[in-house]
Amino acid sequence: MIDSTKIKILLAIIIFLFLLSGALAAIWLNNQFNKPKTDLKSETNYGDDIKLSQKAQTEKNLSYCDQLKSLKKDDCIYYAAINNNELAFCNLISDTAQAKKCSEIVAIGQIITNKDSQKCLSLTVEEVKTDCLTEIFRQQNDLKYCATFANEVKVLCEDIVYTNLAFTAKDQIICDKIQSADNKINCQSAIETIPKDSDGDGVPDYLERSYGTNPFDPQSK
Repeated sequence: MIDSTKIKILLAIIIFLFLLSGALAAIWLNNQFNKPKTDLKSETNYGDDIKLSQKAQTEKNLSYCDQLKSLKKDDCIYYAAINNNELAFCNLISDTAQAKKCSEIVAIGQIITNKDSQKCLSLTVEEVKTDCLTEIFRQQNDLKYCATFANEVKVLCEDIVYTNLAFTAKDQIICDKIQSADNKINCQSAIETIPKDSDGDGVPDYLERSYGTNPFDPQSK
């Protein structure tokens, strides 16, 4: 027969575990009820503001920016300005730094079209200045062009021209002349993905082989 003392101990343990599980369940339920609820109104306002901001950009109508509830009005005007190249919009931004950046971003479109690197250098927002110079340097394939610049601007120019030359020649060795380690790696990696075209006829070797033509004869296509 089982000792009555052991039975009492076993029952006590069972009752304790039952009470403990009940307490844990009560704590879990309390946490669930007291958990911060998602602000559905805020989510709705955010979604509506995104739509209003998009309308301001597509319709070039800044009155939509006045209706925002959760997004910043300045941001709405900023994106409407740069997406439509509207310098006048930039002047309506209350934040001075953001207004300056907006004005320079709108301005670089015309600067790049005119290939006016000196005007790029006159820009005061470093990020915008670098983007402006980069776009102009990408149109160059002559290292002599870079000789007119100095210091880091000259290095940037040379790195981009070397990249252009490497892509034209499909030659990774040219990438080794790039001074920026990251740009050098990017150049080499990109050229590795270019299909080999041994005869330079514009049709990659692997396609010529699949067509049954000679990849070493430019007349065989």
